[in-house]
Amino acid sequence: MIIVVLVVLEPLPDNDEQSNTAPSTPLPAPLTGMVHAVPSTTTTPHAIADCPHKRSTALSSGADTGDTTSAVSVIFAFQYAYYVQRSATKAREYVTADANVPPAQHIQDGIDSVPVGTRYCATVVPTAPGRWQVQIREQWPNKPPELLAALIITTATEPDGTATITAINAAP
Repeated sequence: MIIVVLVVLEPLPDNDEQSNTAPSTPLPAPLTGMVHAVPSTTTTPHAIADCPHKRSTALSSGADTGDTTSAVSVIFAFQYAYYVQRSATKAREYVTADANVPPAQHIQDGIDSVPVGTRYCATVVPTAPGRWQVQIREQWPNKPPELLAALIITTATEPDGTATITAINAAP
């Protein structure tokens, strides 16, 4: 199952503009056991209650719509297509034709296995230029949030300036 999310609060430099010497930043510790929901100031109905909408060069999180204006934004757009639009066809619009990403039918099977009304939160941390470590937490209706996946997502900037996803893999 593949998932991605978007948050837009402050500009984040495109990953292709980062220095090759940028330090790797680990993700926050994975969630374990029960998660205590903390009220959020967000009005995003599809976000987990303790999903801060944050955008910085070191860490971004949230469940916003996303777009193709930056690497982080395209990751969020993919997640939004998955959880809110529930469309593998829409999610595949954010990846290159030759991306190392499952075909649309496989993605749709994953979407269909998630109950309608599931909330989510993505946390995105740069690890290298064009490479992002992403944690996805989801909350099924009437259940506590839980860590679903830790992913490594690779992105690229196209000649027209739009960001795309070139690979989604499970984090080691």
